[in-house]
Amino acid sequence: MVGDEGEADDEMLRDLLRGQREAVLAVVEGLDEADWHRSVVPTGWTPAGMLEHLGGAEWHWFQGVLAGKQPELPATSPKISRRMTP
Repeated sequence: MVGDEGEADDEMLRDLLRGQREAVLAVVEGLDEADWHRSVVPTGWTPAGMLEHLGGAEWHWFQGVLAGKQPELPATSPKISRRMTP
């Protein structure tokens, strides 16, 4: 049945996503506050920045693309206000 296949696909996707989240969290587990914000790569990425990026990418694909939701951005975000200021 098609419904059963769709449910199986949904469950497989949830399991994959859960596994990816657990893998990322295992890498950063136990970091102290300073290490969360310390870059050790030439690009300047920090663990905190990478997790923020991954969360945003996950939201974009699952909520924005698949579910068609529009993001609700906070009006007071410094990043957003800089982008919106000419």
